[in-house]
Amino acid sequence: MNWLTETYLLVGRNRKNLLQKLNKAGISLKKIEIFDEKRAKITIDKKDAPKYFAICKNSWYNKLLKIGGICAPIYKAIKMPLITLAILFFFAFTYFFDFLYLQTVYEGDALLYQKQIEEQFELAGITKLKPFNQSTLNEIASCLQQNASISHVTVKKQGNKAIVSVKSAQTPPQKLIVLNSDFIASEDMTVLNITVYSGSAVVKKGDFVKKGELIAKASVLVKEEEAPCPLILALTAECTFEYVCEYVYEINDSAKLNALASAKLALGDYTVRSYAFKNEGKNKIKVILKYEKTLIGG
Repeated sequence: MNWLTETYLLVGRNRKNLLQKLNKAGISLKKIEIFDEKRAKITIDKKDAPKYFAICKNSWYNKLLKIGGICAPIYKAIKMPLITLAILFFFAFTYFFDFLYLQTVYEGDALLYQKQIEEQFELAGITKLKPFNQSTLNEIASCLQQNASISHVTVKKQGNKAIVSVKSAQTPPQKLIVLNSDFIASEDMTVLNITVYSGSAVVKKGDFVKKGELIAKASVLVKEEEAPCPLILALTAECTFEYVCEYVYEINDSAKLNALASAKLALGDYTVRSYAFKNEGKNKIKVILKYEKTLIGG
């Protein structure tokens, strides 16, 4: 039963690493909703909030969207006076002291380069509640632009905030797929690579898995008990494709090459890792292709 939960907005493309850390820490995700490759929304137990921030405070921009659960109305009633006071203080501070640095907002691919950005801010002497201006931010942008993996960068002053926008020269990761149930093998396969960001892997790289066997679970072990959670994983495996060719004449080397070409055409756009032939009769041959296939994520 969810007595008290917190829902956060995650901004950035490096959420794969965060989800993996949460999974290792035994933090059960009550709900996850992915909007695009930069934004996601997660819900966790409020009691797990300290562990959550200990993991992601240095690499993630988190916005608390809401507090839910059965006890949420009582909690909000108790906290409301403090929240109101904090809001009034924030707006007063922003209005009268906007020349003092308060925080950095990361846009685009900026979170991928957060460490380098923080280093440049430190070298420029920009720390919390210290004066800053657009001229200094322009110098930071020029330094960051020298990074070969960055195609474009801007750093702008907006009140007490520094808005850092980065476009990476690297290809961004593919969109994550969220499952609400265990992942079962749909065919026989050998695991080439498996990464679980939320949930639990049952197999590892190099394992042979038969059709119908369990690959990963939509749960994590929390205090020796299985706690349900969304399952997010990337899985690449070696699968088998069989193709039979029949000829009116006896099979020879030329016929085998033709059969191999026909089998690859029938397989489609996959990377063939190996192949073999098997005689199925006097004028019939089977081509067995071992090929690489991304089943999910990647």
